[in-house]
Amino acid sequence: MAESRHIHIKRVHSGYAGTFGVVLDGYDGEPFCVSLELPWADNLPNISCIKPGIYEATRHHSPRFGETFLVQGNLGGRTHILFHCGNSIADSRGCILLGENYSPQSRVSQSRSAFNEFMDRTRGVDFFILQIERIYSDGTTSNASKDSLLGHD
Repeated sequence: MAESRHIHIKRVHSGYAGTFGVVLDGYDGEPFCVSLELPWADNLPNISCIKPGIYEATRHHSPRFGETFLVQGNLGGRTHILFHCGNSIADSRGCILLGENYSPQSRVSQSRSAFNEFMDRTRGVDFFILQIERIYSDGTTSNASKDSLLGHD
């Protein structure tokens, strides 16, 4: 039987340019990359990030993105929410993009490297529990800096 995992996304900011988060390994709590999703738009397909909650992500082969994970659960009718590479919200229709850092113009950088690390951490895992949590207040800013959340104090 394959090992199960827990991945936690702490969303730290959301605005017109996207929803930004820090991705932590639930096994040891270590932050290992950042995330970028569409801005919140009432969970509407193709234009919104999914609502915070607890989901199951299962290993999946996407014809477009290759080996990845598909988010499943109470998605409010949403489907095909994947983890994949991309640098800006223009690269997503509701999926979770991964990067090593945030870059200017509300983007993530080194997405391929971050995605490869994500897949390395989930090697041998058929599914994991995904917890998405909003830690900013009133949709504008977070009380914590990105560097402190990534452990770069």
